[in-house]
Formats: sequence, C-alpha cells, structure tokens
Amino acid sequence: MTKVIIVGGGLTGLTAAFRLCGDTQVHVLEAAPSVGGQIHTDRSVGFAIERGAEGFVFRSEAVPALAADLGIGDELIGQSVLRSYGFGDDGLRVLAPGEAAAFLSFQVSTADLGQGIRTFRRGMASLIWALEDRLRGWKPVRPGCSRPHPETSCYRSRAVKMFYRVVAVAVVVTVIAVAFVPGVDDLVEQIFQ
Repeated sequence: MTKVIIVGGGLTGLTAAFRLCGDTQVHVLEAAPSVGGQIHTDRSVGFAIERGAEGFVFRSEAVPALAADLGIGDELIGQSVLRSYGFGDDGLRVLAPGEAAAFLSFQVSTADLGQGIRTFRRGMASLIWALEDRLRGWKPVRPGCSRPHPETSCYRSRAVKMFYRVVAVAVVVTVIAVAFVPGVDDLVEQIFQ
C-alpha cells in the first residue's frame, strides 16, 4: 500500500487526504491546535461568524462537487443580495459589479463579476467538519481538537503544541531528505511500518 504524508490540515490537505484515503495510507500533519487552515467559523446566537474564508465564487464547480461527495451539497446557499456598498468621502454608495472584489484584491474572472459568492448554511467550516467526519475512520495524524465543532472547546498546552510543530518540521525535513539523500527512504519506510 502506498503511504503518503500530507503536511497541513487546511482545506487542501484534508481534501487530498479524503481523495486518497481509499487506496493509500495517509497521515495528515498539522501544527495548529485544530485543522481547517484559513477556514474557521464561530457560531454565536444562531449566526455563523467567519474568521477566515467566508465563501467562494458563485460559478465554482470544485467546491459544490466536494460538498456533494461529502453529503452536504444541500447546505450550499447563495448570496441573497448581490449589491455591494462602499463608504468613502462621498458617503455610502452602491458599487459597480466587481468593484468590491477589486477593492478586496480578489481575483475574480470577468464572467463572475456581480454573481456574488456561495457558502454553507452553517458556515464555510461545514466543509472541514464534513471532511473530518469522513476521515475519522482511518485516524489521520493531527494535533489539537479531534473535532473542532463550534459546540466543543479544545485546549492544548504550549508544550504539546511545540511538540507537534517539531514533529511537523521533522517530517518536512525527512520528506526533503527522502527526495535527495540515497537510502533515507528505507529508513522512513521502517519508521511508518
């Protein structure tokens, strides 16, 4: 069986693990106390508060396909109001389609201008939670929370966080060594057996 180490438990790392886990032994290493990378949703008084990515371009096909594969495709929602506003020296004004994206330095294709964004009913972290639920059966390696849902709290000591960061760095160095130093791959193979 092929063995893969994925460094980083953000959306890309977890998606790669999800896509590979059927035929491959996968380990996900994450230095942070929870997985999700730039996606983090807090829930408060019935509202989703995004602390990172708040959505994705309306015409994206990759995110809805992943959501469908995870069984959460019905949780996708679109923007209910497509108008954006800006406040400047001339007061509050309606922005032209794409003007808000340009102001925020979003790279949006011309075809997507004015289409808005899509997200999930419970927030973008719904993707992370669904990936974790699907991956739970094969226990990928990850520090911190095993399930960073909004209803749970997770506290780790500084020493534990530092330990996992050292392990992650060691793995990266090992992966680099496997690529460039003859014979190291045999040693790594023995470690992960």
